[in-house]
Amino acid sequence: MSRTRPIPPAKSPRDPEMARLIRRVAVLTVAYVSARRATPDLKKAAAKLKVDVDAWRGRTGRRDFRAVMTKRKKPNGIPGWTCESCQWIMVSLGRICFLVGCDPEWNQCSYICFTMPKDDFPVG
Repeated sequence: MSRTRPIPPAKSPRDPEMARLIRRVAVLTVAYVSARRATPDLKKAAAKLKVDVDAWRGRTGRRDFRAVMTKRKKPNGIPGWTCESCQWIMVSLGRICFLVGCDPEWNQCSYICFTMPKDDFPVG
């Protein structure tokens, strides 16, 4: 007789509010990709989401999901840099960044980045 291990139930989010915030990051990602640029409304949505993530962190004391402002300067030696050179969305392992501003005088792009929790659970 063969023994099979029962399939464990799907993990569920420990915090439904965090799941909603993560879903908003996913929706914002789709909106940026669909628009193919950082529109004023998308920049406002990213800023509002950062405020909401910061408020959630303050209420819960959790540190596994966060939002930060960051700037990225153009690499030295690249001629002809303009604000159009800024990537409007950047994705790396566990982190997604949305363009929210550009300073052509300083040759830098401003981003709001969300570091996703390491837990693997469905958000939908």
